[in-house]
Amino acid sequence: MGGVSPAAASTGEHKDPRTIARKYQLELCKRAVEENIIVYLGTGCGKTHIAVLLIYELGHLIRKPSRDVCVFLAPTVPLVCQQAAVITNSTNFKVQSYYGKGKSSRDHEDWEKEMGENEVLVMTPEILLHNLRHCFIKMDSIALLIFDECHHAQTQTRHQYTQIMKEFYISNIGKPPRIFGMTASPVMGKGNYNPILVLSRSVRFTIMVFKLPSGTNHILLKP
Repeated sequence: MGGVSPAAASTGEHKDPRTIARKYQLELCKRAVEENIIVYLGTGCGKTHIAVLLIYELGHLIRKPSRDVCVFLAPTVPLVCQQAAVITNSTNFKVQSYYGKGKSSRDHEDWEKEMGENEVLVMTPEILLHNLRHCFIKMDSIALLIFDECHHAQTQTRHQYTQIMKEFYISNIGKPPRIFGMTASPVMGKGNYNPILVLSRSVRFTIMVFKLPSGTNHILLKP
């Protein structure tokens, strides 16, 4: 069936990620609850924990028996496994990870079961794009869509992040999911091209450029 890395939610005591959050993480999470945002934070500054806080705050939208889910996209298999483990260790949500070509063999019934049993689906963008194209997963069943390393969403490439937004978010006539993007690499490519702005053109975003300690400055850009 391909790469499946189960990350079942703990049945122990209630986990509240707010208890270990820093003030700026709580502030950015509050903004993300209210509107779509892209956060630029340097490596090691806690971007993933902001995503975890957002999942926690919007938990009422995905907690079973709701049919809606959170989809957390990460561009590599190691990142999928890593982020699934972080979410599992930080919350009580039912988390599952998906990667590998074998997942493409699943059918509509299989994915109905996956979405019926799990609340947070962590996967590579190839998996989501394939399932959106085959209508195994529909955009209006995703309450929260998170893009890890969202700088990959560039119009001059056919990266799956870009295709997901172009093919299924812009044209979506149902309820759109809340979008949260995060990256430590706001500029890549020739000519100091800024790919973050490409993703923001697909949907109304507030772009948070947030640099911490050594040379601290906080910049808020409104598209």
